Amino acid sequence: MPQSAASKAGRSITRGPAIRQVSPDGAVAANKPFDLHVDFAGRGGEKINVASAQVAILRGGTVDITSRLKPFITEKGIEMPAAMVPPGTYVLQVTVSDAGGRQTVANVEIDAK
Repeated sequence: MPQSAASKAGRSITRGPAIRQVSPDGAVAANKPFDLHVDFAGRGGEKINVASAQVAILRGGTVDITSRLKPFITEKGIEMPAAMVPPGTYVLQVTVSDAGGRQTVANVEIDAK
């Protein structure tokens, strides 16, 4: 499917949790295992509401993959060893809220060659 133009991720200053892509850092080999690691960090001592975490692939629309990643989502972030994707560029839209209800949306990009 082609990439979707719809993304709710913004670049504004927010009090919501920080979302930071740790790995992959650069291109990965297609159809080969790689570590997917995304950090979550609450601001001002707020705890992450793990139940609020959502992950969608932006390809030809929005494809919700939260249920597939649920075992790998914790208060600290997403830690998925041995993730694999076919060749292409993938944009994951990650959404998470803190205990105070403040939400952040960020994009995580995976380039598989």
